[in-house]
Amino acid sequence: MMKKSIGILSVLCIASVAMGDSIVPVVFPTPVGPGNQTPLFNPTNENPVDYGITGFNFGWTYDGFQGFNAGGVNALIRMAPSLQGPGAFAAMQENVDYGFHFEFQMTGAVPAGSDIMMFSKHSPPDIGQPADGREDRMFSIWYTSGTTDGFSVRVGDNAGGWTIVAQNLSAPLGEYIDFDVHYDASAPEFEFYWDGTPIGSAQTGHGRYDLDFWQIEEIVSGGPTITHIRNVRLGHIPEPGTLALLALGGLALALRRRS
Repeated sequence: MMKKSIGILSVLCIASVAMGDSIVPVVFPTPVGPGNQTPLFNPTNENPVDYGITGFNFGWTYDGFQGFNAGGVNALIRMAPSLQGPGAFAAMQENVDYGFHFEFQMTGAVPAGSDIMMFSKHSPPDIGQPADGREDRMFSIWYTSGTTDGFSVRVGDNAGGWTIVAQNLSAPLGEYIDFDVHYDASAPEFEFYWDGTPIGSAQTGHGRYDLDFWQIEEIVSGGPTITHIRNVRLGHIPEPGTLALLALGGLALALRRRS
């Protein structure tokens, strides 16, 4: 079987670009099928305009162009894909490529130890949907060493835990980091990018890829750390197998099949 590769073409505009004291929103492509577009750039925009569901929000607010937690322990925001409309909840399909993008910024010292900052799963009850007998973990970002160079990316394993894909990743305080995931349905596997750089690929231990929610949370061992997020994007990639341009958030990705 020929391996499909994914190449980074260029970094595009973000959803809300600060120009002086003003914020200029940028329109992003519409997902094909279920997806999520969450700009998080004004106080009334907790729920996406067209796609996606905010299933739960505790302790997150907005300051003009980004979402952030107020530093409270266990603050979290949970989001799920939906059909356009906003439409009904719909998990991502496992037979079609999809991409995930969001940007985050740490503004305080990273606590020592190890904890989850962001994770994704298939678990319908967690977003108020009927159970289907599975609760499978997909991918996650962790802090692991108490330093800004101690972040890791992991995928779900068979036992309900996590397997490390990449570690010792840098997220300097006060700088936004782009996190991108490409789901390759032909493998199947996830391919990961950290601030525009490929950092590895991996299969889940349980073999499920029908993602239905992701959660971004305060580091629960907490201290003064505040996490900012912006430009959450999730969508199926149109025309898999041909040259297709995907712009989910700030990253343009070209899918190429090599002989």
